[in-house]
Amino acid sequence: MTTEKKIVITSVVFGIVIALLIGAVFFPLLKSVKKDLNNLISIKRDLIFFSGDVEISRQLRSKYKKIEADLDKMDKLFVDRQAPIDLIEFWEKTAADYGLSITISAYPLRKKNTDPWDSIGFQINLTGSFPGFLRFLEKIESSSYLIEAKSLTINKLEKNKDGEEEEFEIIDGDIKANLLVKVFVK
Repeated sequence: MTTEKKIVITSVVFGIVIALLIGAVFFPLLKSVKKDLNNLISIKRDLIFFSGDVEISRQLRSKYKKIEADLDKMDKLFVDRQAPIDLIEFWEKTAADYGLSITISAYPLRKKNTDPWDSIGFQINLTGSFPGFLRFLEKIESSSYLIEAKSLTINKLEKNKDGEEEEFEIIDGDIKANLLVKVFVK
């Protein structure tokens, strides 16, 4: 064998060994790199997606803080169904402030499918001056409670047939008002 043949055979053997090494080491390494690259791309996609969620979450928190006070005010619009004491005390105090005699009683309401919220009914009987009654109406209309007037009846009070006064002192021009209201509850 000549030196040339030995060099060629040795080169071919080294070429085959190098090709096998490349095939055995490089291709699996290449597949692993490709798999890791795909995982990295997936993680970046998720990161972008979740960073968008974090930003949306921050924006929602910011908007909630801006409207939180309004939500509290809206919650106060509705009366507690089980204990509407604050509302009744408000009506009694307002009537007293305007020199009106007041009686309050529950009044059954029919629930309509079109009603947006639950409600309870009250019948409010007031006796006193007409201007005082008007101021009472203005005050409850502008109150922080969500109330709907269902009906209003006003009668002028007069002395009875015997010329005697009723159970309370009647001043000329006094009225007796009957007000049915629907109060929205939580």
